[in-house]
Amino acid sequence: MEERWTETSDTLQIANQKRREKNALKNVAEVFVVNESAQIGGQHILLVDDVLTTGATLEVCASKLLTLPNTRVSIVVIALVS
Repeated sequence: MEERWTETSDTLQIANQKRREKNALKNVAEVFVVNESAQIGGQHILLVDDVLTTGATLEVCASKLLTLPNTRVSIVVIALVS
């Protein structure tokens, strides 16, 4: 028995989405920094995004903020791009 695998439009869309997400994350990875003088450690911070596309911006911002001791981050998104 011979097994064949072909990419359907769904698998291509998923692969393309993953590629876009990876590129977006790489593009914003070094854009955001936590200003040590801001004294926001130990706070509960709310990040708000109007439109969520890949999530890379929120992911990077939240990960940078979470490096501060005793800091919590919540995220609110108004709309999702599908």
